[in-house]
Amino acid sequence: MEAQKHITLVGILTLVHSGLLVAVAILAFGVLTGIGAVSGDEDAFLVLGIIGTVLGGFLLLLSIPGIIGGIALLQRAGWSRVFMIVLSAFKLMDVPVGTALGAYTIYVMLRPDVIAVLDPPAVQPVVATA
Repeated sequence: MEAQKHITLVGILTLVHSGLLVAVAILAFGVLTGIGAVSGDEDAFLVLGIIGTVLGGFLLLLSIPGIIGGIALLQRAGWSRVFMIVLSAFKLMDVPVGTALGAYTIYVMLRPDVIAVLDPPAVQPVVATA
């Protein structure tokens, strides 16, 4: 039962972390575009609008795997364990929150009880012989 709690916690924390990244993406786009609009300079608006769009889009793109992985973990999808291990290796570079979340996720995903929940052994078909 403890494995279920850890899996759920990792899924929720991953979704929250990715949701915050989406919020930062929207904020970066809004602030940079807004500054360009308020400046009154057409070139500043164009440049800051492009930077805001690229930065916001990039951050949004980075958040998508976390959203997919978090939802998959909450649904106990079999492939989510390996997916989250790979994603967590990348999150380790996101100091400090991503590092803590990535380390905890790797710890949880490598536990034998979690492996048993997310990667149950395949049932071998019984072949009747006559």
